[in-house]
Amino acid sequence: MILDLHSHSRKLGTFFYGNTMTDSSERNLAKILPAMVCKNDERFSFSSCRFGGGNNLAARRVLFNKLEIPLIYTIESSFYGYQKDDFRIVPYYPKDYREMSESVLKTFAQYMT
Repeated sequence: MILDLHSHSRKLGTFFYGNTMTDSSERNLAKILPAMVCKNDERFSFSSCRFGGGNNLAARRVLFNKLEIPLIYTIESSFYGYQKDDFRIVPYYPKDYREMSESVLKTFAQYMT
């Protein structure tokens, strides 16, 4: 797996961008990790995740085309915060970014076992 981490200046929350897969089993495989992370951590939004399109020069697209592996993601995280189910906006603090990184790693470890 390859992760490319970025901040987002206009969108709230934290979410994954993945690549377009032609094979339906690979397409489903590429969505499993983001879905599990979003389920385990409310700061991640699966509805904001995208799996296709985007810039052909994005690192995840270039690496996918060269390496041909499905688990290459860009993780985007808001500069500001995320929106809860009750529509409240909760600001991010440095500890949130550390905890979200931990959520991704713990979920990946569970996913691989």
